[in-house]
Amino acid sequence: MTNRPESAERLHVSRAALRAANLPRHIRTGIPTLNTRNLAERVAVLCASEALSPRGDKLVDRRPGSVTRYLVLLDVPEPALVRLPRALRVHRPDYRLYLTRDAGTVRRLLIGLARKQPVLGIVDAYLLSSDLHVLTADFEVRCFPVRKIPLLAGLSAAERGEFSVDEDGSYLHWPARDLHIGVSQLLQEVDPAYMTDIAIERNAYDKGGAALRIMREARALRQSDVPGISVRQVSRVEQGVSRLRYESAQKFASAFGMGTSDFLDELGRRAAALHNGSDLIPPQRLKRTDPAATPAGSRT
Repeated sequence: MTNRPESAERLHVSRAALRAANLPRHIRTGIPTLNTRNLAERVAVLCASEALSPRGDKLVDRRPGSVTRYLVLLDVPEPALVRLPRALRVHRPDYRLYLTRDAGTVRRLLIGLARKQPVLGIVDAYLLSSDLHVLTADFEVRCFPVRKIPLLAGLSAAERGEFSVDEDGSYLHWPARDLHIGVSQLLQEVDPAYMTDIAIERNAYDKGGAALRIMREARALRQSDVPGISVRQVSRVEQGVSRLRYESAQKFASAFGMGTSDFLDELGRRAAALHNGSDLIPPQRLKRTDPAATPAGSRT
């Protein structure tokens, strides 16, 4: 295995895998500095022949309670593949073992791990029945039903199966219609919460909590006037101790009598203004309204 500093100990690439991938020098030299903090477990990249060789036992992590995920480049005959799970001591192959004959996956994994959001890096992809399966750089295989992706649903079965992965893992390409689709587009179609989470992340300035407090006070609402969220949690979000999540954003929006999108837009504007030295606080605080006039979802 290649030597690398302790900060990158979660990612291991064997010399044989590096040779097979034929990585450019600038990518090879960048391996030790990759950002792997978003990985829950360690990832090992190796060739199948290494794992099945008499010395392959040395590649297996023996530490108690440790979990290693394997990206294995296939360079052996098909009948030998049944021995891999046992050789690597992987009891849940669907979760911890990914096999491929595409050496480009090594390059895409390394580039994807260097992204701020590894989930947006595509390592590999394949169609199975009517679903598109994508291995992202956080080493999760995500399933996207084709019927939920309008651009793909409009392709014929033959056209749908003819696609390639960008060499840097930025997108999938369907040449029949010249379609370029990235993970963010796929997630938008199948996960309604995704874009809201992105917006929350984008609005997470150092003044985000203060902006939320201003929005609440401008509507003459107390911290107890946000149904579904405890006063303690509202306080923690407003103080910046806790991050605003999708579910909480929905509840704040409802209490403020707003749609989630409009709520996030205002939050972003106010947070940016505070960040730039303006508070946007109304000249006078609004008076509390009577129960019949309170925003939808709030209580007095």
